[in-house]
Amino acid sequence: MDDRTRHRLQRAGDIAPWVIGVLAVAAVLVPVSGAWGGGGNDRSPSTEPAAPRRISFQRPLRSAVHPRLRAPVPVAAAPLPAPAATTAVAAPALAPPTAPAQPAASATTRPPRGTRLPAGFPSPGRSYVFIDQAARKAGAPAVAVIGDSLTVGASPGLQAFLTDVNLRLDARVSRPTLEGVQAAASTKASSAAVVVVALGSNDSCSVTECRRRVDAVLGAVGPRAKVVWMLPATFRPSMATMRSAIGAAAKSSGGRVGALDWQPYLDDHPEIKSSDGIHLNGEGYRLRAQVTADEVHRLMAAG
Repeated sequence: MDDRTRHRLQRAGDIAPWVIGVLAVAAVLVPVSGAWGGGGNDRSPSTEPAAPRRISFQRPLRSAVHPRLRAPVPVAAAPLPAPAATTAVAAPALAPPTAPAQPAASATTRPPRGTRLPAGFPSPGRSYVFIDQAARKAGAPAVAVIGDSLTVGASPGLQAFLTDVNLRLDARVSRPTLEGVQAAASTKASSAAVVVVALGSNDSCSVTECRRRVDAVLGAVGPRAKVVWMLPATFRPSMATMRSAIGAAAKSSGGRVGALDWQPYLDDHPEIKSSDGIHLNGEGYRLRAQVTADEVHRLMAAG
């Protein structure tokens, strides 16, 4: 073996470990790169299920008008199993007597204690609700509703139970009574046939001041409409003065203003209250909406 060949073999022996190292590293990196999707033209679909797309609304919709809701249809009871066959001869079938139609129960007749209330309407979850359905039903009477957070919660139910009227509703969380003057203007309460006022829960005032606030709202409503004012519940002692002022205004109105007491419904069904003792759960808001709607229908039927 000559010197040139011996020199080439020696250089190849020096380079071989480096070549082997490079090939080993490449053998490790190439599969990892493929698993990470870092390159290549392989577009074969993945067998893993795609994660569900999550959509989050960071702010409420512009419109505060809720869609019309239907009262839930009661679920019929499961049929009883058929009795076992017997050898007795059946009596001739007789036509069942025609039963007189039963009138629909009214929510203004308080549900007895211990009865289970029907499924309710969830609160809309907004701090302000304005509903303007002035052209909902041609020729129907206009009804204006002015309230605070309890009316906000009852607003879906009011739309469900007052489908035969042209409804205008203005309700805001933590609304004091005097703000009802502006709400009377926004709902055009002076031209409505019936006006429902559900304010007073956010006021703390003397009897004289409470009466002044009540009279201001009634003055904004005007003398034309029939008014039903839903008395605030007595969840704190100061509510007694507002309840007295509303009752006094109703007595001096000559029958145009009526007071609807919400407290007995809470006393009979404390389970409809939320954890704060003031607001309601779904069943409570449904009952409040139904009580309000029944009173509206009673006033319209009275003429």
